[in-house]
Amino acid sequence: MLTPFQALELSIEIVNSSRHPLNRIAATIFNNNKKWHYSCVNLWPEIIENKIGREARIGDSSGTIHAETACIFEAAFQKGHATEGGAIAVTDPPCPNCIKNMAEAGIVTVYIDHKGFHKDFAQRRIEFFNSLSLRLAEKAGISIYEVNRKDKTIIPIRLADKNYIPINEKPVIFVEDKNKFFSEMDFSTDDKIAIAFCIDEKEHVSQLISKSHPALGFNSAKDDYEITHPETKYSFIQEACNRLLMNAAKRGLQINNKELYCNEIPTSREMVNMIGAGVKRLKILNIKKYRDKSSIEAMQILKQSEIIQFIE
Repeated sequence: MLTPFQALELSIEIVNSSRHPLNRIAATIFNNNKKWHYSCVNLWPEIIENKIGREARIGDSSGTIHAETACIFEAAFQKGHATEGGAIAVTDPPCPNCIKNMAEAGIVTVYIDHKGFHKDFAQRRIEFFNSLSLRLAEKAGISIYEVNRKDKTIIPIRLADKNYIPINEKPVIFVEDKNKFFSEMDFSTDDKIAIAFCIDEKEHVSQLISKSHPALGFNSAKDDYEITHPETKYSFIQEACNRLLMNAAKRGLQINNKELYCNEIPTSREMVNMIGAGVKRLKILNIKKYRDKSSIEAMQILKQSEIIQFIE
């Protein structure tokens, strides 16, 4: 059984192996009930590093996968574990996007090394953690702790009620009938939709269908002002492709044929996360629909470098 102290030690042991020139971060994902754990640093997927380099911008996104998200991908897509009910121990306070990802992937507890709050990285971004990461964790029902390895203390930053069930306005749909596909879906909707065939450990084929919506726990009507007036550069929206990837990880499903379907061009960050999850092909039903121009820029870069095969 891995303690939070041990999980953080594993993260700290590898943090300097991160190749990031400014922000070296490491995380360990673990599930004591299932008796597994994996550690990752923030990284550039090998294919990005080899084909376009670390300095390249992909639309308005860097080419890096954050350590917490990399852990989810490692556990689910490399090792075949369902991440639901897991915990993550990380060297630095998580950004809002990682909290959104962890929520969708079923992570229930986050442990943060106390020294992480005093690093330059945290000082530059602590406003994002305090104003949004903690808020997202609260609404998603994630407990967050500060861990002091020297003093052997675990101090709660925020505790989730064990009986709390977060609002999920548009749950990801799990379809076991592999013969019914998106042709039956109503693509006239304004919702952004992502779909993938998935396989489980017994090689049963199913589908996941996700829509963009406010981060887990938020109500688009009740929390409308907060959602539409974010105090930071980060959004309260969790995009469809990110939701699909995290929910596949939550269930321990693999993306069949490493192929995703979407009814519009994904955001730059969605495409980077797809690459981190091993997606190779993306079918876009309407390439004239996108959130912003950076989506088009990212698609062009990834298409030209043959990192993702776009099927129109």
